[in-house]
Parts: sequence; structure tokens; C-alpha cells
Amino acid sequence: MYTALKAKYPFLDVNQERAYPFAGYEGIVNMAKHLVNTLYSPVWKYVRGQ
Repeated sequence: MYTALKAKYPFLDVNQERAYPFAGYEGIVNMAKHLVNTLYSPVWKYVRGQ
């Protein structure tokens, strides 16, 4: 996680402390939602200085 932050790359924090499942069909839907939210977050244009 910290390497991705330092390199200014979007990432998903997939660890045992999350509050939503990534298993089965519901998990794939959750992961897709989180991935889209991460990739299209407006913060990245500020972090990368665009």
C-alpha cells in the first residue's frame, strides 16, 4: 500500500480488515465497484499534478 502511495499509483487495499466481501459473485461486484471508484477518483489528477 505505501509503495503504491509513494509511487502515486491507484490501488485497492485487499486485506483481512476490510468490511466487504470479495468472494463469489457479490465479491466480484464489490471489487469492480471499488476498482472503478479508485481508478476514477478525482484525487489522482491532483496527486499526479495534472
